Formats: sequence, structure tokens, C-alpha cells
Amino acid sequence: MMYLPADWKTANVTPIFKKGNKGLPENYRPISLTSQCSKLLEAMVRDGLTEFLEANCTITANSMDSGLVYPVCLTSCHFLPAALRAAQSAGI
Repeated sequence: MMYLPADWKTANVTPIFKKGNKGLPENYRPISLTSQCSKLLEAMVRDGLTEFLEANCTITANSMDSGLVYPVCLTSCHFLPAALRAAQSAGI
């Protein structure tokens, strides 16, 4: 099991104003500011998993939804655990 330092898992949540009355909380959206190391690790895992799934014909370019960074199938709660086990058994 991999250990992540607490600082990498901590995020500072900052409210960003959307529109409307600035006095109403619902007119703000939360932005999580995380460590650069955490973002780098997340990108490496995402890229490695996406490469593995593309190489094994699990996802294709058509799996991408409107140019989103994450393939839609990766967000499925049913699909991701099996994909992670397959990547781990393949040594990724």
C-alpha cells in the first residue's frame, strides 16, 4: 500500500463567486486548492491508466465525452475497480 503525506491529501477550499447576490452562499462555488505534488501524482495515475485501457481496447477515442480529460467510462463506479485491478496485475 502506498503512503501519501498528509500535506498531499489536504486541500484549501476557497469560495469563488459565480453570479447574483454576493450575500447568498449559493452564488459561490467551492474550489479545492491541492498540493502540486498531489496534482502531479494524479496526472501520472490518470495517464497510466488511460494508456493501459487504450492499449487493451477497453476504451477508444469515442469513449471521450465532449473533449473531457477523463473518459466517461473511468467515472463509472462499477468499471473503475476492475480496471485498477487489471492495471495492478499488469504491473502499472
